Amino acid sequence: MIIGQQQQQIFLIQVCCYNRVYDSVIIVCLVMTCQLDFKLNSIFASDNYDQPLSPILGDLNGDNHLDMIFAYQYANKISVMLGFGNGSFGVQNKFTSGNKGQSALLVLGDINNDNQLDLVVGRGDNVSTSILFGQGDGTFSEPIIIFNGTASGSSGVSLSDFNGDGRLDIVMIDSETTLRLFLEYSSNGTFEKQIIISIGNGSFLSSIVTGDINNDYRADIVFTNPNGHQVGVLLGNGDGTFQELKTTQAEVYSTRQEIAMIDLNHDDKLDLAFVDPFNFRVGIFLGKGDGTFETLTTFSSGYNGEPNSIFVDDFNQDKHLDIAVSNTDTDNVCILLGNGDGTFQSVLCFSTEINTRPLWISAGDINSDEKSDIIVIRSSIDDISSMLNLCL
Repeated sequence: MIIGQQQQQIFLIQVCCYNRVYDSVIIVCLVMTCQLDFKLNSIFASDNYDQPLSPILGDLNGDNHLDMIFAYQYANKISVMLGFGNGSFGVQNKFTSGNKGQSALLVLGDINNDNQLDLVVGRGDNVSTSILFGQGDGTFSEPIIIFNGTASGSSGVSLSDFNGDGRLDIVMIDSETTLRLFLEYSSNGTFEKQIIISIGNGSFLSSIVTGDINNDYRADIVFTNPNGHQVGVLLGNGDGTFQELKTTQAEVYSTRQEIAMIDLNHDDKLDLAFVDPFNFRVGIFLGKGDGTFETLTTFSSGYNGEPNSIFVDDFNQDKHLDIAVSNTDTDNVCILLGNGDGTFQSVLCFSTEINTRPLWISAGDINSDEKSDIIVIRSSIDDISSMLNLCL
């Protein structure tokens, strides 16, 4: 089915003309329009009522086609479906993921520097973390559990090189009030050093992202703390240690993975985007380049939609980043088209069909047409579907 009848998107075509009189180049921008639309296709339906979670895309077998990996709500497994590059995927191949948990977050990265993507799995209710090493053919090794906790917490996990040794380290939400770092990867699949960072009593840490937010070429950590209505920033020193916590007040209430850190306004400074499901909106913090932010701005994520997942990409190919969110209560995925300055146009919404409750989304070019498509988990029917980008 084709979903959505939406407003026009803008493409800019630059035509350069040489002016002989003034010896200058004149840039003429011609504006062409097309309809942003998506085609919904079911890719996978669970046969045992086990809800799929946390879809991510990456090239696992080196064929230049995006493959899909996802976890399950209550099962100790992950599934891999190799992409054909035409929007379709092969049969699922299941792998043991580590300890069973109530939620899972998957992150891809080359942990052991063998030029193959590895999979880090964070689980929620027992705060465990495991690594599955990629074999380069779409398969993974048996999981190595690097931490197996007992506290109840979120499944937040992220990768970056915090100590400057040229290898990816891992940071995870260890409990409601602490972060745990895994540093100095060892050849046996484990890490030589673990560091606990306490955020303080009364916290409830949820989403976590990493990146260089103050442009000093060192990895920093950013997280949300719904209990304190705060965004927290830990600026890295480049040796596995961090400066004193910086906090910014924000109406952050949710406890899912709902934060993205990327440059939204072309100033070479990382910005934050997050969803506020209780107020049906997306919040934007434009970064100042020093670990602090401009005043919060907000944009509607769709009427009564309860946004649950966020993904940032250029969906209309205008060189400006857009924001996609899944709205569980209104059965749609909505997109805010970026203006390139940290502001966004009115939200455009695309149906995922009635009573499907879309929960998780991801995005990437799965059919080799150089346009970003969307992967959506329709939670009420235990289904994973693609939304192929039809904008011409």
